[in-house]
Amino acid sequence: GTADRGEKVKVAFAGESLCAKADDRGRWAVEFPPMDAGGPYSLRISSRSGKLEYSNVWVGEVWLCAGQSNMEFQLSRCSTAGEDIAAAASNTSLHLFNMHENWLTNDYPWPESALDSVNRLQYFTPEGWKISSPESARDFSAIGYHFGRLLADSLGCHVGIISCAVGGSTTESWVDREVLRWEYPQVLYDWNHGDFGQPWARERTLSKIRLSGNALQRHPYQPGYLFDAGIAPLSQTALRGVLWYQGESNAHNVEMHEALFPLMVKTFRNCWGDSLFVQVIQLSGIGTRPSWPRFRDSQRRLADAVAGVGLTVCSDLGHPTDVHPRAKRPVAERSAAAVLNRVYGRSDIVPCGPEYLGFEVDGSRLRLRFGYAEGLTGSRGFEVAGPDGVYHPAVAQVEGTQVVVFSDLVGSPCAVRYGWTPGYDGADLRNGALLPASSFRDERFPL
Repeated sequence: GTADRGEKVKVAFAGESLCAKADDRGRWAVEFPPMDAGGPYSLRISSRSGKLEYSNVWVGEVWLCAGQSNMEFQLSRCSTAGEDIAAAASNTSLHLFNMHENWLTNDYPWPESALDSVNRLQYFTPEGWKISSPESARDFSAIGYHFGRLLADSLGCHVGIISCAVGGSTTESWVDREVLRWEYPQVLYDWNHGDFGQPWARERTLSKIRLSGNALQRHPYQPGYLFDAGIAPLSQTALRGVLWYQGESNAHNVEMHEALFPLMVKTFRNCWGDSLFVQVIQLSGIGTRPSWPRFRDSQRRLADAVAGVGLTVCSDLGHPTDVHPRAKRPVAERSAAAVLNRVYGRSDIVPCGPEYLGFEVDGSRLRLRFGYAEGLTGSRGFEVAGPDGVYHPAVAQVEGTQVVVFSDLVGSPCAVRYGWTPGYDGADLRNGALLPASSFRDERFPL
């Protein structure tokens, strides 16, 4: 908080008291040690110049739900909205904190007042903590709400969910500009007109700021902006982890995203510590985005390569033409299952579908190995290729926790791919928990 310069401040919470002294700029802070979940508590702050008291304070688990429009997607727009909103009244252990956008990124020019606010980083209005209710949940992130509801129920403690998501936002906008400056500076150079930003995102940005006479006018899609406006203000909040659903605005350039994503995780961990867990929701299936199979495979490989990162596969929950599928509850359920297993040690919960581990050549066949493959089923969506690199549909046979694939048109297979269509058409590999496998591709062509 703030106080007069040099003023002593006393903070009492949960039976403990700490003291601080305001610095030369009037800023002070105290940090209580970790404590068991519980409450409600009162928080009392006192100094020479006044007193503050807050009641109904809880200790529990806090997660940030961030990304772009599919994370922002409101509960009221879901296919199960009626029953979900009605049931929100019973989830009194769930607390919701919405970072409300002051200015939408729709395709119309911002007025001068919006342009000025954006430059001052006044893009969000935090709505404060609200206990779950039909009123507070209605316009909250659908995935965030269901994810928090499931955690609160499974952990038996109070859970807080912070929603900070912006439709159309780019990965680079969530990365600290200083991190980009040192580790990926090329993305900073004239982003509005360069080749790094997705053309759609750059065009939308230029449309929104076209009435500005400021050559340095800022926009939420630009590198570093959402870190400055959304992440940095939350950095003093203790978090257990981040649920991340983004990628639609970076799927045009897989190599760029593969460089940016680890930097974004680094940015988050600079704020909240190296133990911060990040659960990524993979892009869903859609029939009109040819780059998405490769991007989904890249997300799978990044989750394997970056420590403390999990992956939620939801390709089967997409829509043929709509980038915003309305079935959000199962996406949250899969994400919660993964987090309960990997963060909270619930070994009785299967965290994911079959995880591709590699293949061995068996004559004219390939033998594919999988983790989390108990109860493996499925036979569609596989393709194999020989040295010529031409893929052909493959016959697939499940043998225990492995899948044998082959094609009469490929005598010497050396490559395999699965779910390699934008819409994930017909791919049906699942484990006994009925969780789907990710798109994947593994090529070992001779040199």
